[in-house]
Amino acid sequence: EIGRLFTSSDYNFDYRGKSKVILLLKALLTATEIPKADIYFVEGGLCLNAAYFVKLIKARKSKIILMVPEPLFDIERMSKIARFWIRTMLKKVDGIIAISQMVKEDAKKFYKGPIEIAPHYAENMERFKKIDADLNSKKIVFVCERPKETGHIKGLDIAINTFKIFKKKIVDGELLLIGSGTENLYYDIPGIKYLGFQKP
Repeated sequence: EIGRLFTSSDYNFDYRGKSKVILLLKALLTATEIPKADIYFVEGGLCLNAAYFVKLIKARKSKIILMVPEPLFDIERMSKIARFWIRTMLKKVDGIIAISQMVKEDAKKFYKGPIEIAPHYAENMERFKKIDADLNSKKIVFVCERPKETGHIKGLDIAINTFKIFKKKIVDGELLLIGSGTENLYYDIPGIKYLGFQKP
């Protein structure tokens, strides 16, 4: 919904691949396809690469609004080159929309421009209100997407630590990790099931 306020056309950046050089080349090629505009609304750090090149090549007076859906600025664990590149790109960003207070505080460590919070909007929640929770269940469900690719999934570490405590009291308890990419996770903790993508 926020994106529709800014975006008249939508471009998807293909961020698959482990090579940083290949990802930068993809971003550069994507930038050549994106038309000149006054405002570019970008979600996530990898897509920021493409917006950076667009602004550099064809739209120097444009504004870049970056939406940060997860902790993006984990610079402490990055190489010096990666830190330099991120700081360089952030100089072109005119504002950040963070999805939570936690993400905002994280971004403030590396970005000095305006940051606002816009909580995630979940659609079609009415059908879930009709489901009665089983308070005697021994299962915990955590839903996320592409946890290994994106690096850090908000709340996943809390879910794992909570489950460790849960297992001490409920020995046969289970943690169901659901969502695309969860089948590639592994924790050395009995009772965790990695179910991957599941149809609603």
